Amino acid sequence: MMYRVLLILLLFSTTSCTFFKKVFKKKKEEVVLNESSRFGQVLKSKDYEFKLKMANLYYDKKDFRKAQILFEEVFPVFKGTPQHEDLYYKYANSHFNLRDYLTAENLFKGYIEVFPNNPRAEEVEYLQ
Repeated sequence: MMYRVLLILLLFSTTSCTFFKKVFKKKKEEVVLNESSRFGQVLKSKDYEFKLKMANLYYDKKDFRKAQILFEEVFPVFKGTPQHEDLYYKYANSHFNLRDYLTAENLFKGYIEVFPNNPRAEEVEYLQ
């Protein structure tokens, strides 16, 4: 009798474990799919404030590829605004973190020309 109970428990736990692994894998794939469709929606948006907010969010999450794409789109829109300095720095730094050092160097040089007295200028000169 005890053997049957153990066998049933073992079968149930193995089946449940396999079931939960499949469910978890499916959920993980859905999250990835949802995340990429969300990014697609952000790209299609004409709301540049929203795009900048999402670019900053991706940057903070260290998803520099998505951040860089969005920063590039909003860069000309925010030129001359209070957000421009931070945007410029993060845009250049995204390239640096993606190991696109040549583009990063050129952007950092431009950053120093536009914002020579900014507290980040010393850090930017080092990154060049």
